[in-house]
Amino acid sequence: MKIFISLLLTLLVLASSGSYVYVAIKGKETKMLCIQIGLLGLVIAGGIFSIYRVPDPSIAKILGIVIPRVN
Repeated sequence: MKIFISLLLTLLVLASSGSYVYVAIKGKETKMLCIQIGLLGLVIAGGIFSIYRVPDPSIAKILGIVIPRVN
């Protein structure tokens, strides 16, 4: 089930931002294309990380895993 949700997340992210990437490719804006692909990679990696690592996703729990508390 987690694999299906991860694939669905990836598909939705790519489908929603595909037009922006297409405009950057068509306009030969390499700097903008690199930035967009980098951000898409971070979004997809963060989404898959939150699907696999956090059983009950919330911003507080995700930040607690990423930035542990120091007492």
